[in-house]
Amino acid sequence: MPHQYSPQQMVWKRLRLFRRARERQNISQACREFGVSRKTYYKWWNRFLCADQNPQALRDRSRKPPSLSG
Repeated sequence: MPHQYSPQQMVWKRLRLFRRARERQNISQACREFGVSRKTYYKWWNRFLCADQNPQALRDRSRKPPSLSG
């Protein structure tokens, strides 16, 4: 069973991933260490940059489609 993180813990985990990639100067290696794909890394990184580096942009988002009001 996967470990459940709080939303704030997920934000800190993603920020640590960014820091590790910068320290190692190797995104691929940091992604392997954290168990995420490079595609996911760049999705999070671009979301972070588009939000003017606001860490709250790294929170998980719902995949539920918006409801259609008729």
